[in-house]
Amino acid sequence: MGAERRARYEAQEYHADGRQPASMRAVAAYVAARTTPRDRVLFWAQHPGYYWLSGRRPPGRFGFALPLLQAPSSPAGAAYRREFLSSFEATRPAYVVRQVAGDCVSAATDREACLESFPELASRVARDYAHDSTFVVDADSALRRYEVMRRR
Repeated sequence: MGAERRARYEAQEYHADGRQPASMRAVAAYVAARTTPRDRVLFWAQHPGYYWLSGRRPPGRFGFALPLLQAPSSPAGAAYRREFLSSFEATRPAYVVRQVAGDCVSAATDREACLESFPELASRVARDYAHDSTFVVDADSALRRYEVMRRR
């Protein structure tokens, strides 16, 4: 992708907040430097722009967590979760990037930030991934810590 096209995308997607794109690019670049374009990566509950910035694909068709968290006990919500878990197991993402558990707020307005709001996924991540690094990201003018976890 050309530099001009990338600049247009960033201007449109991230507006005038120059810190947010820089911090997002740092996380995306870290993951991109440690994976190949064929590797899958899970950026949990983060802006889907992380996938674009890293040049990596999610483990399935869901680019962000919200569809997996709305009405999880409904037939559609349960089917989405099953599909996601199946894709996660099949693609075995090289990395999972998630908000640091201690910083996570499980309130309804921010529940998608918590990997623990999807217990089946949280248990797989705890079993199959190890801490690699931590980044501080300026997301919506709030500093948040994100943990980068690599597959064991």
